[in-house]
Amino acid sequence: MALELLDLHHRFGRRVALDGVSLRVERGDCYGFLGHNGAGKTTAMRIALGLLRPQRGMVRVDGHIDAMQQRARTRGLIEHPGFFRELSGLENLRRLARLDGLSPRDAAREAARVLDLVGLTPHGDARAGAYSQGMRQRLGVAQALLGDPAYVLLDEPTNGLDPEGIAELRQMLGTLTDAVGCTVLLSSHQLHELEGLCNRVGILRQGRLVLEGDTAELLRDARGRTRVALDEAPRAVPLWQKLGLDPRDVEGQLEVDLGEHPPAEVLAALVASGARPTVFAPERPTLEALYLRVAGGEIAAPSKVTNTQPAPVVAPLALPRPMDDLRARRPLRGRAVGALADAPAPRAAHAAHGHAGVHAAGGGGARPRARARPRAFQCHRQQWLRRRRARPAGGDAAARVPGAGARQPVDRR
Repeated sequence: MALELLDLHHRFGRRVALDGVSLRVERGDCYGFLGHNGAGKTTAMRIALGLLRPQRGMVRVDGHIDAMQQRARTRGLIEHPGFFRELSGLENLRRLARLDGLSPRDAAREAARVLDLVGLTPHGDARAGAYSQGMRQRLGVAQALLGDPAYVLLDEPTNGLDPEGIAELRQMLGTLTDAVGCTVLLSSHQLHELEGLCNRVGILRQGRLVLEGDTAELLRDARGRTRVALDEAPRAVPLWQKLGLDPRDVEGQLEVDLGEHPPAEVLAALVASGARPTVFAPERPTLEALYLRVAGGEIAAPSKVTNTQPAPVVAPLALPRPMDDLRARRPLRGRAVGALADAPAPRAAHAAHGHAGVHAAGGGGARPRARARPRAFQCHRQQWLRRRRARPAGGDAAARVPGAGARQPVDRR
């Protein structure tokens, strides 16, 4: 039982967004999808949610490749959430639950449940427009939890948050994964924010998954650097050369990668050389340091990438239109449909919610391209414009009698 991305390829024009990305998120994981801005994290998550079709590769959710089966198991929050600002947070969630086909009573119960999960029950009756940035992010996570999905995908949920908001969001996500048992795929380019939260990580760089594995195992295998301060630094130069080490100056101290040399032996050699070390402190490896070493080529790129079996090229899944998906579910009563139709942008809100995940209305999704006019119409219009430009500047001025207000008949014989 897992969410699998198999050999995904996607381009935007000449720019490669994904180049053979394969990863696996097991049930119960908190998976950190890490990488720089523009690495392809959002594109991969859109494909996983069914909001974008890959040009090659496929997505499997618990073994299913059918779009409707995948939508029933996944929800997500892509980039920034968007809500009806004049409505309360509870009412926003209740309307989205109604779009899932729930009865008014069940929708109100479900909205209250997810609001309590994210700790917004005391503020549920307040207008969404009055929420702080951190509260809006929490409400967006609550939106993604509607319907108790098996997999929740969150794209850059810490964007725009202050340190206090980031700490609150981390605590909330830890509660969801540990106490509730929710499976989370979380993307971010702030690696230090996710350390200690994700049990598995995958590092994406320039559209390729360069590293994947258990967080504890990766950090254990990654050797940290050692900070060294010497009173007699010149005396240590022959020792560095003998050991094949290349220390670099960082803020008045030396930072050196000891490699396979035992720290105790290096410290004893420094004391024996007369360099008089005053600081000798191995640094704990971090995800940020690990990523920088992968980016710098110090760690072989696909060292621990799992599930790299290429997927066959498949035809893109035909995704139903938003209103077709709504009709396929339990029908709403006429009054409820009319109320939703009167609300601003109901179709966009449903397309964003649905079973394909919560992509908030107004959140920056691709707009539909305007329909091109028929070529015959364009040709006729161009001919009409050419004839109009060829007409004399005075038009029918010759047919007018000076001083008369009415047009006179013209003898065209």
